[in-house]
Amino acid sequence: NNLRIAENVAFDTIGHCYALQDGSETGNVFEKNFGAVTRKATVEIPRETDHAEVATYYISNPTNSWIGNVAAGSEAMGFQFRLQQGVVGASRTPDNLGLYPYRESLIAFDSNIIHSSFFMGVKTYPMGYNPRDPVTFTNTVAYRNRGHGFWILASSNLILDGGHFADNRNSIVVQKSD
Repeated sequence: NNLRIAENVAFDTIGHCYALQDGSETGNVFEKNFGAVTRKATVEIPRETDHAEVATYYISNPTNSWIGNVAAGSEAMGFQFRLQQGVVGASRTPDNLGLYPYRESLIAFDSNIIHSSFFMGVKTYPMGYNPRDPVTFTNTVAYRNRGHGFWILASSNLILDGGHFADNRNSIVVQKSD
């Protein structure tokens, strides 16, 4: 918690690249990082998702900041908001049993660029993202993703402001959302 991950380059990696794993991670700032050619893992590990749906930025708790990052050429997704109803894995303790990541507020998602992902740029899945108060995704740029630029699934209280979306199969898709 409360880390600053800034100005890093990750190239040709296997598995999730910049990952918040269990949903208990908060107060972290991911700023001006670059991730390119994020590949799916070739060996399946129980309870891991990186063999099927790899993401350059894997997000299990939105109570963090992503500012000025780039996701380029993922075999699946640039940013995946895989928010659960509670903390999972090794981080699950009696102290955080009342933490519900899919209901928590996003601190910042500003000026991130996602391009050339094989599946999609940004995805809210499987629980969707339903923060208690409205949150804003600011100045998101998504282009040349083979699927959706931004897929909002089973979500509410989300605002996309100032984004640019081009040359995706579908630029912004809203499904089962308010």
